[in-house]
Amino acid sequence: MTPDLAKDDILILQTMWEVKALGARSVTVEHLVSRMPDISKTKASERLKRLEAHGLVTATNSDGDELFGLSPLGTAFVRQLQDRQLGDLSMGL
Repeated sequence: MTPDLAKDDILILQTMWEVKALGARSVTVEHLVSRMPDISKTKASERLKRLEAHGLVTATNSDGDELFGLSPLGTAFVRQLQDRQLGDLSMGL
């Protein structure tokens, strides 16, 4: 789907899925970073902008805070990743 995603991009998308940042239910960069201690706020912000450019994330502004949520394409991408990981697990059994 989008082959040029870095490991951090995928981690951000998966974290957004875990916190249910889908569509109108968006989260701040700070909320995401609190769940991903290995990624700085600056790096996460840069990655989110990149993911937005790919159409995987939506960004909105509310009361001066930038909020991010998975787009429908981003949601489909994360589901595809999960299916692939589940398939990999079942092949190892």
